[in-house]
Amino acid sequence: AERCSMSEFAGLLRSRVEVWQQTPDRLDTGLVSDTWVRVGSYRAHIEAEGAGKAVEGMSLSSLPRYRVLLRNVGSFQVDQRVRWGDRVLAVRQIVISPSASDRVTLHCEELRP
Repeated sequence: AERCSMSEFAGLLRSRVEVWQQTPDRLDTGLVSDTWVRVGSYRAHIEAEGAGKAVEGMSLSSLPRYRVLLRNVGSFQVDQRVRWGDRVLAVRQIVISPSASDRVTLHCEELRP
């Protein structure tokens, strides 16, 4: 997907995802509550990366992992959330290839409901 032409790349983007970011919100009581706000809605290509030891260098986590490929049009950050249908994915790594800087890959881990 990284080396395909622009039109081929656009054809891959068949899923709709939303990106959410946590922002601190001060309550009337003076306490801080973390609120999630939507920062954008994007077309994406999503591939399963597997789970467990082979994926994350002997990690104990068995949560499903996904590679989310998008146009590089937002300011994506680690620890944002990607909502894909009923699934919520935590962004763990962001990769922008020097040979294809118009696209970005978010390596994500599915969160338990």
